[in-house]
Amino acid sequence: MQSDSIDPIVKRAIADGVLHRAAGELNKLLEELAAALDPFPFFMGTSSIQAFEIDSAGVADPARGCVVVLPDGRLRELVLRMMPSPSDTGRIDQSEEFKELDLAPSGYVAYAYAAAVELACILEQREGYKTLYLLARHALGPFDPPGDASEELPPCGKLWTRL
Repeated sequence: MQSDSIDPIVKRAIADGVLHRAAGELNKLLEELAAALDPFPFFMGTSSIQAFEIDSAGVADPARGCVVVLPDGRLRELVLRMMPSPSDTGRIDQSEEFKELDLAPSGYVAYAYAAAVELACILEQREGYKTLYLLARHALGPFDPPGDASEELPPCGKLWTRL
């Protein structure tokens, strides 16, 4: 007679492995997407900070500051300080610091996925659907494209459900 019991320790180890692989794959995907964005976006219209703020709705920790993706694909917390200039010019100087994020793998996956979707949307808007489709094919490896390969791809945000 075979036992139908499931070993929860083994299943937890499998789940942890899947999560770590997902984090690694998203990390590689962010590097590829960021490298493909030339020029990389500037933070909120500044001309000195190349970073893209991640719309973290649903994954945001209220205690965490502004999470950005950098041109090399790394996720960081941006700490931006504004200081009055030492002279009477009325200027305001800024200082920025990119702090390493202290995230559990599940938190990293949530932020990295949000970043990948947003960077992919920027690429889609800049270069059109075909370039993004080819990048996704490269990132995912060989697979059969859905339907007719010549058909038009869906608008931003819906591409990931097609792949």
